[in-house]
Amino acid sequence: MKTKPVALVNSLPRPQTTLPWLCLILIVLTAYRFLALRQADLPLYFDEAYYWGWSLEPAFGYYSKPPMIAWTIRLATSLCGDSELCIHSPPLLLYPLTSLLIYAIGCRLFSTATGFVSALVFISLPLVSFYSWLTTTDGLLLFFWALALYGFIRAVETDAWRDWCGLGLALGLGLLSKYTASLFLVSVLLAGLIVPHYRARLASRRAIVALLVALLVFMPNLIWNGSMQFASFRHTAEIAHWDKNLFHPDHLLAFWGVQILLLGPGLCLAIGQRVRQLPRSLWTEGPVRLMLMFTVPVLLLYSLQAVVARANYNWAMAAYVAASLLIGTILVRTSRQHWLAAIVAINLLTGSLIYHYGDWLQAAGIPLNRKNDIYHSMKGWRELATQTQTFRNRYPAAGFMSDNRRILAELNYYLNPRPRDAVIWNPDGKITDHYRLTADLRHSLRPAFIFVATETPPERLAQSFATVTRLGTLRVQVHADYGMEYPVYHLEGFRGYGTAEPSTPPP
Repeated sequence: MKTKPVALVNSLPRPQTTLPWLCLILIVLTAYRFLALRQADLPLYFDEAYYWGWSLEPAFGYYSKPPMIAWTIRLATSLCGDSELCIHSPPLLLYPLTSLLIYAIGCRLFSTATGFVSALVFISLPLVSFYSWLTTTDGLLLFFWALALYGFIRAVETDAWRDWCGLGLALGLGLLSKYTASLFLVSVLLAGLIVPHYRARLASRRAIVALLVALLVFMPNLIWNGSMQFASFRHTAEIAHWDKNLFHPDHLLAFWGVQILLLGPGLCLAIGQRVRQLPRSLWTEGPVRLMLMFTVPVLLLYSLQAVVARANYNWAMAAYVAASLLIGTILVRTSRQHWLAAIVAINLLTGSLIYHYGDWLQAAGIPLNRKNDIYHSMKGWRELATQTQTFRNRYPAAGFMSDNRRILAELNYYLNPRPRDAVIWNPDGKITDHYRLTADLRHSLRPAFIFVATETPPERLAQSFATVTRLGTLRVQVHADYGMEYPVYHLEGFRGYGTAEPSTPPP
């Protein structure tokens, strides 16, 4: 049942004009973010380079993620080339589309005003500003999560076959984007337990068909995982770190501190002040309770994960779709138009600080360093690739190898020509990343390699190669307190990962 907003009935655009206004805002904001990204000229983040490598070999699964991220990058590069700007671009479209879905949900559940405000809240979050420049699985997850939530609401309202099948399709695509989408089912079940109307719908044949459609869409990844000894699922379990010390209250505080930053401190403060103005009856309304079921369980789960072991700060992003709608509801019922504009403007200003803080720091005479440059880990790879290429030019028949997946991912992209058959040094045989799953040195037919090392000593290399020649050291100084330095070797005659004595000792 829709509820009438109290304070903004006469202050926001009329229902027939809110969507055009929202679209205009999204277009202007996206154009600004694109131009800022172009001006920043950022190299690829490690994950982006890693996923780009996956996109060269389309499959139904990869070591640590389902395939949608690789398919998305493959689609993007087929349309606009494989430049850094093109690979960075998909989230610039995904987040505005998610915002439009939030608008549609808000209009359907609450009011046009709530839909409009909720969409603005979401697109202005510092979290969205930051991730709009990075092609990760999170943008895809949020889009399909919002699409599935809209489909669920429609299906419950109409009980039409097309809406239930649409829900199953959206959920299946979400599962192909990130396994976190499985939490959507938890929220649906909780909604069924708490709201009687949803419970009746979930007991129907149509709901079961929706689940089967989702499973059918997700099935290719399940089959791929089965053929790979369920590598993705094992990786997901491993990164939870439940096998170590199981109590970290400091991790929980850090996790929630970052969530406040990602939502925007000004927004969190405003919400904290205005929650007390709301009548208690608000929390008993069906639409509000539904949004709580798609927010609270996700946050609680990852709060538990944080205190038990650790939780990456982006793991709870799925909660922010429904959270934006809850925030929009609170703001519409308690705030005047100028307060809404101020809250959104503060978050947009925070996003602008994320994009331009480096320029402003330098203008203020403050040098960038490892601590104040949030993009420091993305820098230096072009220069490192240029240095590596000089050694590749001396040995054109040699393949490329490293003992570190980050180096492989970044240099696979930045070396010219790109080494399509790069391999990883993996003497212990453990499968801990995609390269160790698919590109182990032992399967290569190359007679020689240019090897960029991180921790492997030359004595260990001498046990496995007939000839080990130290070529030099790659050095890139990104900031005064941060740089990269790696030894580089020319290796010939791989004899296996055994302990055979070298015929030519390392220099």
